[in-house]
Amino acid sequence: MAAGLNKAFGLGNDVNAQGDDRGMVGMLHQVRVNGTDGAGDGYELQPSPAAVDQLLLGFDGTATGGVYAPAAAEVAAGTVTLNNGVSLANSALTFGGATQSLVFTPATNPMPNEDIEAGFVAEAEFTPIGSQRELATLIGVG
Repeated sequence: MAAGLNKAFGLGNDVNAQGDDRGMVGMLHQVRVNGTDGAGDGYELQPSPAAVDQLLLGFDGTATGGVYAPAAAEVAAGTVTLNNGVSLANSALTFGGATQSLVFTPATNPMPNEDIEAGFVAEAEFTPIGSQRELATLIGVG
């Protein structure tokens, strides 16, 4: 996932190219990325009235050719890709480690330049399976 990526949220692996072997092993059940509007406390646990869902997945959609298509009740304001054999079944993604990942590239980018210039909250519900690599990455932003 790390090769040449920027301005994206990665789940299951590192955004740093030197860390692409640090993939998480386990199941991802839900993921949410929220932009904040600057009013109130947008950084409280979600849902928050000051937050706007950019990504809210329970993995009830479909995956074809590495592209995730959300179910009607899900939100994906941007592109969601599944990389290197991530499997989708029973409302969860399963990661086997190494370079497997989900990458969300939002349509409204909180990182328009090299720096993060807008608030966001990223959350994930996951279950690790077996032993993890040292520094295994669940969520990477870059």
